[in-house]
Amino acid sequence: HWRLCELQAALLEQMNQVDMPVKLSHWNSYMMTLSRNGQYRDTLEIFEDLRKHPSLTPNGLTFGWAISASVQLGDLTLAHKLLEDMRLAKQCTPMGYNTLIKYHGADKEAHNPADQELAAHPVFELLDMMEADGVAKDWYTFLHAFHGLVGATTEKLEARGPKLFDEMVSLGIMPAASTVSTIIDIFGRLPAPDASRALQVARQLQDMGITFDPNNWNALLKACARRGDGRAAMQIFQDMTASGVAPQSWSFHYILDALSHSPDNAMTAVKVFRQFKDHFKRGTWRRMIGYSPDQERRAQQAAIRSMILICADLPMECMAEVRRFAAQQSGGEMHLSLIGPMISTIMKKGMPGQAMMLLRGIKDPDQSMGKHHQMHAVFNAALEGLCLNKCFQEAVHLHAEIERLGFPLNTESTMRFTEMLAEMGDWESVERRMQSMPTSRNFIYRALPQTFLRLAHTCSSHEDWVRLLRLWRAYAQPLLTDAKKSPLGTPKGQMLNLLLLEMGGRQELAKEFRSTLQSDLSEAAFSMLETSLASFKEELNLHELSS
Repeated sequence: HWRLCELQAALLEQMNQVDMPVKLSHWNSYMMTLSRNGQYRDTLEIFEDLRKHPSLTPNGLTFGWAISASVQLGDLTLAHKLLEDMRLAKQCTPMGYNTLIKYHGADKEAHNPADQELAAHPVFELLDMMEADGVAKDWYTFLHAFHGLVGATTEKLEARGPKLFDEMVSLGIMPAASTVSTIIDIFGRLPAPDASRALQVARQLQDMGITFDPNNWNALLKACARRGDGRAAMQIFQDMTASGVAPQSWSFHYILDALSHSPDNAMTAVKVFRQFKDHFKRGTWRRMIGYSPDQERRAQQAAIRSMILICADLPMECMAEVRRFAAQQSGGEMHLSLIGPMISTIMKKGMPGQAMMLLRGIKDPDQSMGKHHQMHAVFNAALEGLCLNKCFQEAVHLHAEIERLGFPLNTESTMRFTEMLAEMGDWESVERRMQSMPTSRNFIYRALPQTFLRLAHTCSSHEDWVRLLRLWRAYAQPLLTDAKKSPLGTPKGQMLNLLLLEMGGRQELAKEFRSTLQSDLSEAAFSMLETSLASFKEELNLHELSS
């Protein structure tokens, strides 16, 4: 490109010397070469000169290279100003939009702004501008727009993903191989009880004549894993091998993950795992295109981790087989990242003693602080398992050790430990735990209602319900007025608030809250809420206490 710049500059100079008119297309070609050579400031200088030219007017391509140069220099203010100038000049072409769509699509923070509002993402705003200006989307538009959707919330995916895909199909545009995986991933994240939406879009892509590569198949298997659709995962696995595509370690991980959601799939998972062992022993992964030792190691460990969790529903000999292979894969000793899942599985099988022996078999945790994130996962798994097995004193001692080591508690172990304290009748400790819980929007939306619902299982008297109501109102009430953080934004939070008001003797407030919900929610949503509340009361046998 450097040599081309020199040649083009020389030709432009000669054209000036012989009074040959230099056309706009010549300048556009020169700007393109400069930009590709990294001479972004020179590109912008030429653009400014052209804006002052007496007979030449910048067109959409000229603006496109200027916008591209601005983005490369990190001057987003200038880039968006140039885009507005292009729109005012009515010289709109896809290039200027595509450059900014590509940039904003890679900016994952834009999907989750600090204020957590579901405001329009810049990518969506740019797509709306293209539509308003009558600019046809091209191959690059869809490439960057789909990649820009990857980090979006489910609401944004539902609003934009299917519409964007239908538009691409209607225009007859074939997506790139990497875009195919992204499209499948987007549809796999859309609300559905199974992987049907991802399977449907995969069939449409294949009908367009697209041959799936290993990454595309893996994206489909990942969608099955996300929805716990083991049956679909096995069918895709068969289709994948029938098409001549060899499964990768990630493929086995996603299949095992999909199978892990139901105990009925446990024996099928054993067969898949033995195929994975054969894949590992033959070393086929070393001959695969794009092979990376580090990525392959992570994929193998992820597959083993999924199988370890399935072992909770399998005989002990199967768990021993998985444990031996895990040690072999790591060179003789089980990798630290696999010990946490192994402890969880042993705990679920009701053998806390063996699980704690495995924990104590790790070298002095004080010397393993370099692997802090892995060590805290191991200790969290052990604490959660002790709470699950009602080993109260052991859990309290382990919690004290976790605090001494400075390891953070994850959401699940926090909920389990808090529930255990309530079962012990230590409500003072419960209150202290609640005060130290995180106040992030994610925790409040997802984990807070679940924590209190678990605490509800420990209530055995009217006094317990009153105490729990006071705790809920003391912790959650300050958040109820903040719509961005309100736990009442979820059905579980709404049900919990109504339950605690009723069981805590606040009947007037309960009646008022029920009336508010009935007016705010759709008929179907309110009916579902009522059904869930009745079911939960029956589960806890609360009707007698209520009366």
